[in-house]
Amino acid sequence: MLRESRLDFVYDLFEHVSSRNNQDTLKCGSKHKRPTVSSQFKNSLHSLMSTLSTSNPFFVRCIKPNTQKVSLNSRLLSPRHSPN
Repeated sequence: MLRESRLDFVYDLFEHVSSRNNQDTLKCGSKHKRPTVSSQFKNSLHSLMSTLSTSNPFFVRCIKPNTQKVSLNSRLLSPRHSPN
């Protein structure tokens, strides 16, 4: 779904997810240069998306509890009250 996005930024993030392997994510442009923070972040995103594309998530964890179980309840609560 995200690989078919019309947004260039999103498309670029997911373009190579299926073709990357672990060795590609550790490479940087030159053997003598250390990877930049942004390239490490990008590689981390690729790794995460690769993992997510092979899994079947079945729940979403919410950091804002909805104890009343009411939709569109926008009462702001601190995330520290969220269950772990």
